[in-house]
Amino acid sequence: SYSDQWSHFTISQKKELDQFVSNNSRTGTIVLSNLDGEKQPPQQLYDLTSLQRDANRIFSMSSKWTLDTAQSLYEKHKAITYPRTDSRYISTDIKATLSKRVESFLGGALDSYAKEILAMKELPKLGGRFILNKGVSDHHAIIPTGEVKGKDTWIKAERQIYDLIS
Repeated sequence: SYSDQWSHFTISQKKELDQFVSNNSRTGTIVLSNLDGEKQPPQQLYDLTSLQRDANRIFSMSSKWTLDTAQSLYEKHKAITYPRTDSRYISTDIKATLSKRVESFLGGALDSYAKEILAMKELPKLGGRFILNKGVSDHHAIIPTGEVKGKDTWIKAERQIYDLIS
């Protein structure tokens, strides 16, 4: 639904929205957005390279700063798994620990997502996209450990990288 001071109308398909935006210079407000039917697969887990790429794109962090920050989260805070990995998968034995890891998001920036996930009777099937024993080399993907002690003392970059990984 689109509304401005002159009009109010409903756009029901993405192609209509794209056409409206490209042919219209007026500004307005989207008052209701419902994207039912449009599905995107969840993002893959992070390896070091993909983490560095997203941290640069989202936070303008250099590759070195991202690595140093991730290394601090791993060594100093024990909050994430080994960051110098080239794997984007976890093995089947990690699946049993996922609920504990999600519980560590409660009370933080991801609180509402954590509550939604923890309310599920069982986790969705994660095979193939996330859990793939063959896809794990020496270390699995970078994921939270479930430990977030002293998060209020972390520097801003540590909180940003942790939330990105989470």
